Amino acid sequence: MKHDKLSNNQHSSVSQTFYHGIIPPPDMMQKYQEIDTTLPNRIMKLAEEEGIHRRIMEKKILNLAKVRELVGVISGIISVLVVGILSYLYLLKSAPREGAAIAIAVTIGLASVFVLRKVKQSRRKQ
Repeated sequence: MKHDKLSNNQHSSVSQTFYHGIIPPPDMMQKYQEIDTTLPNRIMKLAEEEGIHRRIMEKKILNLAKVRELVGVISGIISVLVVGILSYLYLLKSAPREGAAIAIAVTIGLASVFVLRKVKQSRRKQ
């Protein structure tokens, strides 16, 4: 096997170019245009489509978060109403201990949910 060796007066160099973002720098776009005249336009179109897609996905995520929060609030209201009615019925049926126990348990549960949510939100802000 024959190996090519660099003589004392020969040099070798390697260079790399990096860029950040969707659109390459102008000099690189010009080199792309030398390869294929349609490449810069296709790259720009791709970047525009990517931006549109990203905005659509962000809107979907925000809308889903709103729906999830609304469902949680509605579920909480229904749960409180059901437990309130159940506690009231126990009180009417001469079972004040059971009615009071249900009301206290639910109150503690709801309070803990709100406290834990506030703690979780404050940790996210930090």
